[in-house]
Amino acid sequence: MKSFLYKYSAKLFLYITVVFTPILSTLLWLGVFIACDLVTGIIKARKTSKPITSRAMSQTATKTLLYFLLVICSHILDTQFLNVDFLPVKITQLAAGFLAVTEFKSVAENMGEILGMPIWEFLKNKMYRKDA
Repeated sequence: MKSFLYKYSAKLFLYITVVFTPILSTLLWLGVFIACDLVTGIIKARKTSKPITSRAMSQTATKTLLYFLLVICSHILDTQFLNVDFLPVKITQLAAGFLAVTEFKSVAENMGEILGMPIWEFLKNKMYRKDA
């Protein structure tokens, strides 16, 4: 029985590795965006004296899980069901791109709250600052 479990668990692990290796970097970068949003959100909460609750942290964990599941499911759709070469963009790219832009926008909004002005205005002021 032990060899049966070992044999099939090794095959399952190999299958999962082969199927999901193409989206590993996508999931990694999406995780980086989510982590940046979390960190800037914590800094913003401290600056605005809002309490940091476990409920807010659990929402981030739930969001991360749902984002990853969306990317994984869209990858399965691309590779197993819609395996066509004539589409210029894959569903996985669209889903991951939308999620990354959403997180980037959230980070930019958090930075605006932290800096007291929109991030783009802050960067413009830094770039065109005249030293006397």
